[in-house]
Amino acid sequence: MTDGPLLHDLVLAQAGRTPDATAVRQGDGSLTYRELVSAAAVLAHRLRELGAGPETRIGICHRRTPGLLARVLGVLMSGAAYVPLDPAHPRRRLAGVIEDAGITTVVADGTGAELLAGLPVRLETGPLENERGAGADVPVMPAGAAAYVLYTSGSTGRPKGVVVSHASAVSFVTMAGEVFGLDAGCRSIGFAALGFDVSVLDVFAPLARGGSVMLVPEEDRVDAARLQRFLERHQVTWGTIPPALLPLLEPERLPWLRDLLTAGEPAGPEQVARWTAGGRRFHNWYGPTETTVCVVGTELTGVWDRPLPIGHALPGCRAYILDDLLRPCLPGTPGELCIGGPQLARGYLGRPGLSAERFVPDPYGGPGARMYRTGDQVVLEDDGRIGFIGRLDRQVKVQGQRVEIGEVEAVLRAHPGVRQAVADVTDGATGLKELTAYLTPEDAPGIEEVRAHCLESMPAYMAPTRVVRLAALPLTVAGKIDLAALRASHGRPGRSPAAGP
Repeated sequence: MTDGPLLHDLVLAQAGRTPDATAVRQGDGSLTYRELVSAAAVLAHRLRELGAGPETRIGICHRRTPGLLARVLGVLMSGAAYVPLDPAHPRRRLAGVIEDAGITTVVADGTGAELLAGLPVRLETGPLENERGAGADVPVMPAGAAAYVLYTSGSTGRPKGVVVSHASAVSFVTMAGEVFGLDAGCRSIGFAALGFDVSVLDVFAPLARGGSVMLVPEEDRVDAARLQRFLERHQVTWGTIPPALLPLLEPERLPWLRDLLTAGEPAGPEQVARWTAGGRRFHNWYGPTETTVCVVGTELTGVWDRPLPIGHALPGCRAYILDDLLRPCLPGTPGELCIGGPQLARGYLGRPGLSAERFVPDPYGGPGARMYRTGDQVVLEDDGRIGFIGRLDRQVKVQGQRVEIGEVEAVLRAHPGVRQAVADVTDGATGLKELTAYLTPEDAPGIEEVRAHCLESMPAYMAPTRVVRLAALPLTVAGKIDLAALRASHGRPGRSPAAGP
């Protein structure tokens, strides 16, 4: 017997209640719950014949079409854990993930099959039409079995796989559905890449409660104008948009949108007023992959001119602010955010030492409880909400003084001529460290105006000494600002014609 529902059980149960409701839509293409589950059952049957089962890992390398969700559900129904292999990633990186995860079978479409051709894996590319003997029977397994493995960047340059159990995923999906009261009227923004854990929120939270996923195609994810049109056409009501895209979209053209979530990195404070106009709700959520999507969050209203808080522990989760000795910090004293509760991942695949280092005994939980050390520095603010300061390993010094990058970015974004802002410490022409501001749009203020603006609210050593103005900031496949690309293209003084002196 299982000790709780599995992630796919939530979708199967809903399919039994509303088989003819739309489960996923993209333009003129869609799948009902019946069609989604039937296609997934075909794949599950095929994968079980190939040896899939609990604790096996199946890769998925597939474009963003409605059929992608049938593949994800099919892998789960086979008893295996899915491992996203993004077709936008380099073949070398995908090969490394395949080797690290011990993947022998990959579910792929034509694009994925071409990308992975020649690698030592079996490619399952067949259509998911009804096959004789392909039932929806699912292996019996414990809720502690792996549901998916997501690879995150490692400090050594070698990606590390985070193993998330069905129990953790179900705990999160159930909580999120209850917090927002999701129902059959939900039309979710299916924006996040499969390899980014927010996809679990985008997809499974609505499907567990009868809603539908408006799956954004890859071309629309990287073009703000196309994304705007997609969201309007599909009349989305709920979902997540990365902070970097918020300034580029027009909320007044989305009258159906009831709840907007943002997560992954700090959003500009000015976005709260923009996105709450007209009565919609704005939610800032936070959570590392190791804690199953999001564990802290808050709804925000009004006008903000300071960095947005990430909020309180979400229902069922525990959030601690601790010092170096894992003792609670007083309100107003920065410390490391540590997370406890049922959403913790099992650990890192094949890395027991690293798992033991980051997933430690929870001194404030019950017997056997664990907590995850996020490596993020936070503070309990006066209103009782947790404020995000930055990565403990991203604290930088300029002229011997500590500079919080997030604070600099918040001040830059407050300038009326700045749409987006990223600050970074780079090597200057003399070899000394200098603070560079990457700004959009291309006619954003130059270095003199930027420094004058910053000096109104911060000391001189915190004001950027170099400005690079761009039409748009590069994004990663997860929708985050690609700092590595900025550094590679504009990191050296004098290399960009739009750069300030």
